[in-house]
Amino acid sequence: MQSLHDKDSVQVPFKGNNEIKGNVDNHCLDKESPLAPILSVAVGNIYKNTKKIEDPKKANQGAAPRSGHRMRLSENLRARIVDRNELVSELFEGRHDNHLRDLSQAMLRTEVNIGVLSKEMFKVLLVQEVLRICASLFAGRTIYTGCWFNTYDILMDDYFRTNNGSIPNKQDLLREFINIAYRLSRAKKTIRNGDFVLRSNPQTYFNKHNTAHNAFAHTKQWLRQLQQNDKRKAERKKRQDHNAQFHNRRIKEQNQVFAKIVQYMKGTISFDQLFNFIDKKKLLSEAFKGQIGNYITEAAARYSSEAI
Repeated sequence: MQSLHDKDSVQVPFKGNNEIKGNVDNHCLDKESPLAPILSVAVGNIYKNTKKIEDPKKANQGAAPRSGHRMRLSENLRARIVDRNELVSELFEGRHDNHLRDLSQAMLRTEVNIGVLSKEMFKVLLVQEVLRICASLFAGRTIYTGCWFNTYDILMDDYFRTNNGSIPNKQDLLREFINIAYRLSRAKKTIRNGDFVLRSNPQTYFNKHNTAHNAFAHTKQWLRQLQQNDKRKAERKKRQDHNAQFHNRRIKEQNQVFAKIVQYMKGTISFDQLFNFIDKKKLLSEAFKGQIGNYITEAAARYSSEAI
């Protein structure tokens, strides 16, 4: 019988993945052994992570869009900005009472990231979109042009500004717009469900000093609820990611142990070296450690019988 540690009869030169696979097939346990699939996976995990050669055709896929594309994007958004008087007339006539939002967050984020609109122009774009969105809150009522003009000015003067009164950067402008749009959508839903009737006009509604139950300022509680929910979701995702990373590290250590068992069966490392290696792996579960002896005993017995 050949010795389990007879390197001349067991050791195989490690040259390439194809040869490695052949060596495993020839020298490891047969396919009926419960260790065979485990060791096969272990060896596969060791050698599958070779560095891939990047396809040169895909090398520039993440490159920044050309200036022409950026200009077209910004021009399309600029074309949505209308004269103040024109927008007020449209609001008075009820042309936006059933406004469907076609100015997506994706378009706006792209403008923030690569667009060429100034932050002043971007603010006007967002203010006008807020007016179109809020029009449905007052649908069916006669809101005169003077009230819409004042509402326009309130949004320009009191919203989309920093604490010192300056215009924020485009990213912060977009963030505030998203928050306002969410609050308005919740207000629409509340009115549609009959939870309250909005009796104020848009000028009074957007007045920041108006803290009545049906004023826009009151909708801030919905935003806080959303932000709290988002925070809880983020914390839960963080925990899940941490647990997943821990699980992956543990699986990695287990696969490393299986790989060492393969080396032990081939006689390239000693029994002491194997267990010294296992002892350094701190993420292995106690249940897994309790089975290592069985893995080695059965693997050694099977390998020895095949080597006769």
